[in-house]
Amino acid sequence: MGRNDISLKSYLSDKRRFADLFNCTLMGGSQVIDPNRLENSPTVMSVSDENGFMERINDISMKYTFEDSSLALIILENQEYIDYSMPLRVMLQQALAYDAQLRDIKSQNKNHKLKSGGEYLSKVKKTDRILPVVVLVAYWGEDEWDGARSIHDMLRFEPRTEIMRQFVPDYKINFVNIKDYKDSDNFKTELRTFSGLYFCKNSKIKMSKYIETHRECANIDSDTFLAIANITGSGNIKGLEKYKDKEEINMCKAFEENWLDGLEKGKEEGALEMLCELVGDGLIKSEEAAKRMNITESAFNEKMKRAQAYAP
Repeated sequence: MGRNDISLKSYLSDKRRFADLFNCTLMGGSQVIDPNRLENSPTVMSVSDENGFMERINDISMKYTFEDSSLALIILENQEYIDYSMPLRVMLQQALAYDAQLRDIKSQNKNHKLKSGGEYLSKVKKTDRILPVVVLVAYWGEDEWDGARSIHDMLRFEPRTEIMRQFVPDYKINFVNIKDYKDSDNFKTELRTFSGLYFCKNSKIKMSKYIETHRECANIDSDTFLAIANITGSGNIKGLEKYKDKEEINMCKAFEENWLDGLEKGKEEGALEMLCELVGDGLIKSEEAAKRMNITESAFNEKMKRAQAYAP
């Protein structure tokens, strides 16, 4: 599991953010899921019999209790890269989750008197019910998702077999592309800021502009700051230890103190290119850029001219 996957999993395991993501993307903004009714659930789904063993690991699993005491199992799958087998993968996860519940029911029914032959043979009572399982695939990638979103998208229907389509149940996944999600401002938690910063992770320029144009970054919570710092790489944002115990962090100040300072220890060409962009966008002055490269301002301006002359 990559660094981004681990950071996303850890950050979205918070029940408030988990509920916020589902409510905004899957529930259309309705506050259906109350984070106070969520409980962590095992992420490993497995089945074994005389034919072999199968196991699937979910990113995040939660049990949800409704007011009438009924339950549901809610699973979040974070995707940073396109998985062209996604519908089948999700279908297997749901099937294993249902199978695990069914096996529990059968185990419990061993101690009960089963009324009919059907109940006796199946070890399942007529009144037994299993919990609904909801899976949401949240895509955090940069590339446009061109993978399948249903089992029918994965099947090969040729002219002679097209008639079979109506007899093959389709299985559609619940899918949201976070980058293209138009209602991110409806997030009720710091997930709104996180999603905005996340898609600036590959550009210091974009990150700086986002921080400057969003007031909430002046007092960002430490969880969000550290998650973004880890996703962008500790080599870019240094000295994270001093932020771990703070409830709120001024992202503007932290960005200036830590991210830009990292340029001084980078390769000269990379530092020059980045500093030229910062100066060109008016984020810092040429005098400050020169100090960071430990050269005179006139020398920096000359380097900047040459770099611009050779720029494509």
